[in-house]
Amino acid sequence: EGGNALRIRSKGAITLSNITATGGGGTGVDLNNVNPSAPQPVTLNGSTNISSFSSYGLKIMSSGVIKANNLSISGNDGGGALLQNNTLGMGVFLTGENSFVGSYFGTGLKILSLGPIAVSNFYAAGNYADNVVLDNSNGTGGVTALGPGTVPGVPVAGTVGGAPEAIAVLWTLTAVDAGTGGWGAARP
Repeated sequence: EGGNALRIRSKGAITLSNITATGGGGTGVDLNNVNPSAPQPVTLNGSTNISSFSSYGLKIMSSGVIKANNLSISGNDGGGALLQNNTLGMGVFLTGENSFVGSYFGTGLKILSLGPIAVSNFYAAGNYADNVVLDNSNGTGGVTALGPGTVPGVPVAGTVGGAPEAIAVLWTLTAVDAGTGGWGAARP
């Protein structure tokens, strides 16, 4: 009932594989290795399935690079996944098949980075706030999305009219705003 399913605080690297967390108060999986003097990575391997928490499903705060793949995050009240790094030039990379559905009061996928952001093969729908936020406006590097990526009814990289397209084009996005249906300047 009241706490997180898994909470890790470290000044070193964090690596986890094949995580499943279902139901409870707090955040499902809460990882923090913020250490400005020696940035270390956070890596999630295998599949991560998190659902039905009262806060975020997945929350990662790091000074280093964040890498994750095959995330399935659903039905969390506060938001799906928040991935944030705070060191200039360190990036966030999301690969595999990823789904962010039904965050009752929050954003499906929110990435805040001071370095590059790369996201591929994602689906986001039914989130109360924005479906997807990718923001490195205070950092370096670009924001890229390799299709297919789908936010129903919203053209996001790799989609046409909300339907996934089998494309091999790397889009460089300067803004994504899935909440209003706009997506800033984009170029293949």
